[in-house]
Amino acid sequence: MALAEFDEALAEVDLKRRKAEITQTAKDSAMSEFSVVYGAAVRLLEALTALAGKSELASRVRPTRRRRSSGNGAEPAGETAQAVESSAESSDSAG
Repeated sequence: MALAEFDEALAEVDLKRRKAEITQTAKDSAMSEFSVVYGAAVRLLEALTALAGKSELASRVRPTRRRRSSGNGAEPAGETAQAVESSAESSDSAG
């Protein structure tokens, strides 16, 4: 009886390990895809702000090494959004 329970427990552990591997693979794939899209979006935003004559803002939008390697995609996007909002507010008050 104990051997059957042990085999069942091992099978359950193996199933959980396989599910974890599948989940990790899906996560890695999603993060890789996000990285490509995020990089393209940031470069586009940087180019558009530079084209609009906002060189300082363009340099602030550009991700730093720390932001690129942070592994947390939400943080850089939030910082970029804050930079754009702060520039828009200063442009509104200046004009």
